Amino acid sequence: MPQWVTDIGKVICLVTNNDESETNSCNANWYVGEKEDLYWHQDDEDLFRTSDSFRDVRIFSISFGVTRDFGFRIKYSHDHQFVSLRDGDIMTMEGIFQDKYQHCLFPGSVSEPVQETVLTNTPINESLDFNERFNLTFRLIKRHNKGCACRPSNAN
Repeated sequence: MPQWVTDIGKVICLVTNNDESETNSCNANWYVGEKEDLYWHQDDEDLFRTSDSFRDVRIFSISFGVTRDFGFRIKYSHDHQFVSLRDGDIMTMEGIFQDKYQHCLFPGSVSEPVQETVLTNTPINESLDFNERFNLTFRLIKRHNKGCACRPSNAN
């Protein structure tokens, strides 16, 4: 990961009162417009668990750009709740959340477009879409493949 991504992960751990060792990977998503979404799913892959019986998966996420609605529901239920994630919001999903719930980013749930802010005398690029959203999701990979430099020497 680039150092700036690692640094953001460290700040998120500091703000959420977690140890920096809680993250070693980052997934980045770029949503260009309000129609782009992420359908109902759970992040329950084996690589984030130490064993099948230990299911604690901690996820830290930060949003940049336009506000979007993040939904969550009991697995396979039609009833859901949502929270609006704004520019700079940090969200965590912890414990057995990934076993019990699904989550998504709703399409077309864009709130107000991000307002242009002039930080310098440089004109803002007119081709920029102010409905864009970026998301960085930090997790801890616990099960490394054979041959991976991060794999503990005592792993089977």
